[in-house]
Amino acid sequence: MLALFGLPELGRDYTNPLPHIEDPYDHHPILKYAGTPFFKTYFKFGIVRSPWDRLVSAFSYLAEGGCNRFDADYRDRYLARYGGSFSAFVLDLHNFIAHKHFAPQYLFLCDHRGSVLVDEVIRYEQLDASIECLQRRLALDGSPLPHRNASNHRPYAQYYTASTWKLVADLYAGDIKTFGYQRDFGKQPDH
Repeated sequence: MLALFGLPELGRDYTNPLPHIEDPYDHHPILKYAGTPFFKTYFKFGIVRSPWDRLVSAFSYLAEGGCNRFDADYRDRYLARYGGSFSAFVLDLHNFIAHKHFAPQYLFLCDHRGSVLVDEVIRYEQLDASIECLQRRLALDGSPLPHRNASNHRPYAQYYTASTWKLVADLYAGDIKTFGYQRDFGKQPDH
């Protein structure tokens, strides 16, 4: 939002400085907006990421306390018990799959039949080039995309065994099918 529309960043207190915009910083499925006026005329896009990469990033981000008190509370209540062990977390992932940071991405971008409702799906693996194209399409100034909320972790493939890879593949089968990721262990592009 900041890169596209200049919205200010929230601090750890997570107050909304823009009360005229409902939930400007949260994660909502596209279906929330599908029935609104002009929905069909808006250009809509979404960014997806390899489920394996996204899961390592989300776990690391939240395990570090995230960027606000809600993230830190989530860490303390649910993730602290894993002591930073990603593998142990993956074994219990079915308990967390409904949380916005771990929910399958197709739930955010598709309707109930699985049809993609956005006009363009951008893959995180090609984010910089795709954002440049998007900025040209929307006649934006072409400023580089800032990297916010980065988590500190090794390359994601190093966190997986064949069995944890398969478990993630099974839980995120909808994302893999919808967005064309490979299920095979170790076959994802590393960035």
